[in-house]
Amino acid sequence: MRAIAYFSLYNDNFSFDDLKEKFNVFCMNNLHQTIKVFCDRSANSFNNDSAYIELVKYIQNSQSSYLVVIPSIYHFGNDLEAVIRKTCDIETLGAKVVCANDDYPDPIQNALKELDFGTVSKLKSENIKSGMINKALQGKVLGKPPYGYTQGISGGLEIVENESKLVKLLFQKYVHENIGLRKLAAFLNKEKYQNRRGKEWNVLAIRHILKNPVYTGTYIRYGFRLPKSHNSIIESNLYRQAQDIMKGKYVARNANNALPFLLSGLINCYKCGEKMMGVTRRQRWKTKDGRINRNIYRYYQCKSKNSQGTCNYVTWKEDELEDLVALKIYEHLSNKSNDSFIDQLERNTENNNIELRNAERNFYKAVNKVAKGNMNLIELNKYIDKLDLTRRPAVLDKIEFSDPTFFKTWSNYNFDSKREFLVNSISKILVKKRSIEILD
Repeated sequence: MRAIAYFSLYNDNFSFDDLKEKFNVFCMNNLHQTIKVFCDRSANSFNNDSAYIELVKYIQNSQSSYLVVIPSIYHFGNDLEAVIRKTCDIETLGAKVVCANDDYPDPIQNALKELDFGTVSKLKSENIKSGMINKALQGKVLGKPPYGYTQGISGGLEIVENESKLVKLLFQKYVHENIGLRKLAAFLNKEKYQNRRGKEWNVLAIRHILKNPVYTGTYIRYGFRLPKSHNSIIESNLYRQAQDIMKGKYVARNANNALPFLLSGLINCYKCGEKMMGVTRRQRWKTKDGRINRNIYRYYQCKSKNSQGTCNYVTWKEDELEDLVALKIYEHLSNKSNDSFIDQLERNTENNNIELRNAERNFYKAVNKVAKGNMNLIELNKYIDKLDLTRRPAVLDKIEFSDPTFFKTWSNYNFDSKREFLVNSISKILVKKRSIEILD
């Protein structure tokens, strides 16, 4: 594979030249092609990790897949969460992270070992992980078999005929018919295709299939890549075409640096109960005189419409919904006494503390699932997002709703102030076609 090295000298006694030499030896022994080296040379803090940021940008702007090699997990941080965050960042970009460690090449396995995380003893944990790596080397299934395959008697992957037909259909439509992920989900649900659990398809599940090299007959686990370990469902060329298309779309989206949406996570569709999400659409057209015009449209839409194509009920322009929410919250809270309002915010703060403890516990459970092969790194992102959401600071007086001039000055507050106040003062907003309902 095409390999990139990343070093941080903060946590390593070796010099840059020593680490680079080790990287070259690792690549030579494993038949990897060395491409580039990124190194944060600051020896005092992980806060100065500009080279890591450059690494991420390099992968974003490239049209190739890479293996990112680190000497050990300590080059990503001193705690499990920091290591996982960076590993997930790179995994989301379509690259893979591996430690230059023959015993524990997988960064999550390495982190669990080195940072002594988990409820089992260290010796037992190491024995379990060693056994899983030996199974991976033999191409045996760890965790649930991917869609299209089942676990055979020998422990390897065997094709499930009816599921493999759907996998082929997805790749054909995505590559040759230029049908995007949302439209693919809508198509499958309209045609009554169901996943293994008998549920409707969504964008995340389809994206996971299209990005998984397992369908070319290649088994990847814990840094090991085993070509032709089982029968393929699609040709390697078709898989590469799908990755090129996906990579191009991902880079284009990231290049736009879209702003966050103020009401994310706070609004629900009144009809189906699903979360509503912010959507950005870019339009380009040519005028009669030959000029090219461009515009950006931002609005909120029911999540099930975006991921499953099943709800056509609620869509609002961003500014219209946010202005209405501000007005309704002003009306809702201005009728309360100040003491009542402060008590409510304090109760919400206590609830946030409970949510944080739950989010941390669920995060560590998810990490253990990844280590056992029962979850992929991409799925870990939602647990990281939940951690970030529940770690918001408590806000009591950033915005004074009892001030009669509040609604006129709402637009003068910055995004963070408005966001924190909304999160701490309301629990949910039900959005209808032409009105909303505030719940505390």
